[in-house]
Amino acid sequence: MRKQIALFVIALVLAIGLAGCQQPGEPGTVAVRPDNVTINLASGVFTVDLTATVTDEEGNVVKLEAGDLTWEIADAGVAAVAPQKANSAVLEGKQVGETKLTVKYGDMAPAEVPVKVIDEEVMPPSGVKAPKALAPLKLGEPWPVEEKNVYQAFQKVDDKDVGWKVWVFWDDDNVYIQYDVYTDWPLGNQKTERYIYEADSLEWQIRNDDGLRQKWMVAETEAKGYEVVVRYPDRDYYVAPNEYHDVLIQETDFGYRGQVILSMKHPKLAEFNIGLGTKVGMAVQVNDSSDGQTRDRILGGFVDSETYTDLWFMYK
Repeated sequence: MRKQIALFVIALVLAIGLAGCQQPGEPGTVAVRPDNVTINLASGVFTVDLTATVTDEEGNVVKLEAGDLTWEIADAGVAAVAPQKANSAVLEGKQVGETKLTVKYGDMAPAEVPVKVIDEEVMPPSGVKAPKALAPLKLGEPWPVEEKNVYQAFQKVDDKDVGWKVWVFWDDDNVYIQYDVYTDWPLGNQKTERYIYEADSLEWQIRNDDGLRQKWMVAETEAKGYEVVVRYPDRDYYVAPNEYHDVLIQETDFGYRGQVILSMKHPKLAEFNIGLGTKVGMAVQVNDSSDGQTRDRILGGFVDSETYTDLWFMYK
């Protein structure tokens, strides 16, 4: 009896071992994920990672070596494909159009993946958009402002619309802010350093989802010219231009226009890690003075009230 049991156990172990060593049969199917690709050039994300899987007629996954698969794109003007590892590739959109990706393995039926490249504007799900600048923006030149991307606040004063419009742009090196202030009072600021908010000045504040916040105050003062104050945790004082900031403020027929360039090399801006897809909360207010000495009114007031709107850094 014991001998029979021992023989049965040995047979069972051998059966399990042979099953584990079973080799895959002939290939049966090649599949690619994703099996349908749309690339939107306006999103700023131009590539898609592809993975291919080959299974044999029994459903076992076939181990692939480099060069086993052939990746072919029908129209290389629309998209390009670059094989990576044995079973993966990167598909890159080139221009608007439709094409087809074919993945071949030996003599088996190839997998075909429809590919569509579009260029359709993406609007943020909330708040306003900061588009990426295609080239560095320069002070004094027209910036690509559009009403659909404006952040603004106005109020009626003696039947006049008084307030501001703000646009934000970015590239890999800088954040750019243009603010148009609509006021019937002359531009002036006789304060300096921590007190520049008491006359004509901009306050631009951002905060991320982790609670990190920072504020920049900008003014053209009689004492020093263009001054920039970085607020937290202790005030840092700058006179622009410098390695981190550049400013231009000019009077206009509606009031005045400011253009500000903030370098992402500044540690207090760098810690926000601004890039494609970044979202922060933004609060803005403009301090408006009738005589350059006293803050007679606050336009917007969103910084003092800690009222934020979402600001999305997007491609275009």
